[in-house]
Amino acid sequence: MKEIIEVGLKTRTVDFSKCKTELLAVGHFSDAKGLDKVNAELNRKLDGAIERLIELGDFEGKDGTRALLYGNPNIGAKRVLLLGLGERKKATLDTIRRAAASAANRAVSMKVEKMSLALHRAFGGRFDLGKMGRACAEGTHFGSFRYDEFVTESENGRPEKIGVELIDSDTSKTRKLNNGINKGVIIGRAQSYARTLMNRPANIINPAKIAAAAKTKRSWQPKVWGVY
Repeated sequence: MKEIIEVGLKTRTVDFSKCKTELLAVGHFSDAKGLDKVNAELNRKLDGAIERLIELGDFEGKDGTRALLYGNPNIGAKRVLLLGLGERKKATLDTIRRAAASAANRAVSMKVEKMSLALHRAFGGRFDLGKMGRACAEGTHFGSFRYDEFVTESENGRPEKIGVELIDSDTSKTRKLNNGINKGVIIGRAQSYARTLMNRPANIINPAKIAAAAKTKRSWQPKVWGVY
């Protein structure tokens, strides 16, 4: 049987436009007046691609929406994923949690194994960075989850693991984001395990096996990967 997709999380201090990654996820509010600093820089180096997308009405920043752009030699990311955050005044920590889940879901579907998140930047100083780091960690686990234990490799071909990094150009901010990651990973991994048990067919899982699983001591320590 297949194992749950392994999610490795870390933070990294790096310039957004220079971040070498398969997928860079950024957020945008539907009522934003112009692009924030990160998106404006990416837009400039992508020759106005983000602004054109918005002007055409193909991306309005509504909650739950997303749009994919491809990178060029001016930025480090191979792809840029724009995630809609809805109206700024209605935003909560669940907004960033859902956005991180959406990004992870898309990454797994595209078989992307390394993803970078800069979602927190759109929120400015509205929320504590540690809490946003936790929300991102929980969201990436939720969005990357697949129940496919009995699906053969040739039928879905999803990655066995995905590396996720929360990035910022300010070391003090990445340090604060990192403070929340550990809690988010513990919750995320426990959640994925519970979802796996819940989805297993009756001939595999029964009350006795559920009770045994509940008694099993499991380690939910964060996965820290040194592959970046």
